[in-house]
Amino acid sequence: MSDSPIEDEPQSTDAAHDDPPAPEPKPRKAAKKFPSLKAGDLLSVLERKPLNYEIVRQAGSHRVMRAPNRPQILFSYHDGATVPPGLVRKILTRDVGLTDVEVWELLR
Repeated sequence: MSDSPIEDEPQSTDAAHDDPPAPEPKPRKAAKKFPSLKAGDLLSVLERKPLNYEIVRQAGSHRVMRAPNRPQILFSYHDGATVPPGLVRKILTRDVGLTDVEVWELLR
């Protein structure tokens, strides 16, 4: 008797190694990166048409702004400070309620 496997016996295979390969990840759409803005520039965007926000109350650097048919927002204004892109997007989309497309139209 030899130590070689018998030819009639089926070879066992490990099912874990026979999994199909993982699908290729879908390419993500390249989203436009929002710009950073100076606080005064962002305030100007909020105050001009079509948003028409107005400052109704101010305490120090905090300004409460209202516009017809829009939610009230609290804007912390520090003249000369740069508002980072993520915060610009948050203010204009989540707080004001604009879509990304509407924001890009305003920022042209």
